[in-house]
Amino acid sequence: MSRKGKGKRLGGLPAKSPSLESTSSQTTAPAPRFGHRGSLESGAPISAYGSYLFDCVALVICCQKHNRYALTQIGKGKSNWLPFVALKSAEGWYSAACNRLKQLLTLSNNSYIQFSAPEMIHIFRLHLPSIARFVNRITFLTYVNADEKNVNDCCKPLKSGITWVSVSELMGNRVADLWGPEPVVFVDAVSSGTMEKGAYTEYTLRDAMKYAPREPPKTYQDEMLKSAQFTEKDVQKLYAEFIQHAFPSQYMSAYSFANYMSKIGWKQGDLDLPSTFRAFGFNNFAYLTFHEFLLGIAALDKHTNHGGHPGELRCGYIFRYYDSNNDGTLDKNEMFKMTLDILRFKNRPHDQAAIEAEMTKNMQAINKTANDSVKQDELLKGVGTMAFRGSSALFRASIPVLQNINTKRCYDSLSMVSSSSDMGSGRKPRGTCPRCRTKKY
Repeated sequence: MSRKGKGKRLGGLPAKSPSLESTSSQTTAPAPRFGHRGSLESGAPISAYGSYLFDCVALVICCQKHNRYALTQIGKGKSNWLPFVALKSAEGWYSAACNRLKQLLTLSNNSYIQFSAPEMIHIFRLHLPSIARFVNRITFLTYVNADEKNVNDCCKPLKSGITWVSVSELMGNRVADLWGPEPVVFVDAVSSGTMEKGAYTEYTLRDAMKYAPREPPKTYQDEMLKSAQFTEKDVQKLYAEFIQHAFPSQYMSAYSFANYMSKIGWKQGDLDLPSTFRAFGFNNFAYLTFHEFLLGIAALDKHTNHGGHPGELRCGYIFRYYDSNNDGTLDKNEMFKMTLDILRFKNRPHDQAAIEAEMTKNMQAINKTANDSVKQDELLKGVGTMAFRGSSALFRASIPVLQNINTKRCYDSLSMVSSSSDMGSGRKPRGTCPRCRTKKY
């Protein structure tokens, strides 16, 4: 991980810098494609990579007087995230931050709420699939200054659509439909005085390909991807889907995850999405990393073996799916729900008596009574010794997920995201040193 400061985890979130997985650094600078994509405010070209990825400025706007922070709604689903703006091709980072702040903080009389000089607090670089180029997200911090005559102007609703939320609302998970965890991460760091300004994070393709269907497999996760019949190209495709959908966040929140699954054809009668999200999250955070998303998709696949190491991993997904209160044990009610699903998925009678009989049989097989709770290692042992029966039908998608992703085409293909930059006449790559600039031979 390339970043400044060690970073500690608070409430399942990284406090210093929102990246948990980056393990390597690249020095090749991005060469943006200046295409037909317009900016959010005008028709000026922006630094875009396909239709969904672009260099951008994110803003942490703090009202110290009332201890509130600004959020904005993004996307058609109207989810909440930090205010941000796509970087125009002829604009600098600081200039983009100032211009966007003036637009966001404009009052009804066309003046704007005064704000402090924006300070850069975080640089995030995201590696594009297949090529040595990066999307950049630069985060700035600013403080609004309340007018002595109009002390409430700083936190009033504005025509730009930003809303103000308190630290307690954010940290208490009382803000609905967050698109990603970054508002919580940055607000926690700023309000607690632990923000290290200028932190740097990079997530590379090498990081993304940590798990792949290699021959021979190096990890249990590699084995599961092989068992699911995934190829390395499939992993890259899922990476491209993940980053395009999650951007400008680096992660998928529960809201973002549900939004994506509905796009690829997840139906109302399929597995419960909140439970599926919880099962995917083996790190037990309030969001999904790419690896959690990738391996969760593989665990759901009908081809994935329920025996051996893939089966061992799948038992973890099954356990988390039914552990509704996330306490590390399955109580009587949670085991009842699991047993109901075993019978239902196997098209067997699943009335109350049938469920209780099957549950008693399986619990006795692992030396438990129907009223006992079950820990994950106990379930794993019961499944591994084939004493606990029927679990192979659990946590299986009713749709061919990978096939649906390929046919729905919700996002740009790998070739489009990774296509060569169309710089146009007279343009130079932004921010590259002479050694790293695009060469002409």
